[in-house]
Amino acid sequence: MIRRFDCILAATKAAVLKKNEKVGKLATKDTFLSREAGYSFYNTSPFDFEKLLNDPDGIEANFRSYLNGFSENVRNIIEKFKFDNHIATLAEKNCCILSFRSLPRLMPIYIPIKYPT
Repeated sequence: MIRRFDCILAATKAAVLKKNEKVGKLATKDTFLSREAGYSFYNTSPFDFEKLLNDPDGIEANFRSYLNGFSENVRNIIEKFKFDNHIATLAEKNCCILSFRSLPRLMPIYIPIKYPT
């Protein structure tokens, strides 16, 4: 699921990061970033799956940072799936990087959830 979100947002990632810098802590930040992403969700983390793989030693902390960069609606989904527990288990067993190496090969299913203009 997270990998699919990553693929869907890839085309607008740079624009969202730039817009996030501009809007700062505005109360309407969510609206601006969703429009920039073109979907009802976005991610403001500088990480994507490719960048996470470039730092195997920091993957646990970086992945947590990546997940925290999602908009609140996606973070709510992540919390329901208890990703935090899964990350801790993978890290304990030194399996985080192995799990991530298999994900980029997955072909995402694109489900357009466009933000209304």
